[in-house]
Amino acid sequence: MGRRKTRKIVVRPKPKVPTVFNCPACGKKAVRVVISKTEKTATVKCGSCKMELTIPSHALMEPVDAYGVFVDAFKKAEIKPEISTEE
Repeated sequence: MGRRKTRKIVVRPKPKVPTVFNCPACGKKAVRVVISKTEKTATVKCGSCKMELTIPSHALMEPVDAYGVFVDAFKKAEIKPEISTEE
């Protein structure tokens, strides 16, 4: 009598949180988020159109959260790109 064969457990990799995001103004993948824990601020900046937003952050804030605030501020027209997006 043999031992019952056990099924191999498939380990799926966990999805990673992105670090570079799409810019809502120029559409390029050039938005970076820098969270400063000491200054308690988050800076969201597009490397292409130079649009930037600095917001207060808290201990649980992730880069995705700061990017969401950035997109909301852009849609409310609180921030504007420095370089014209019309070509």
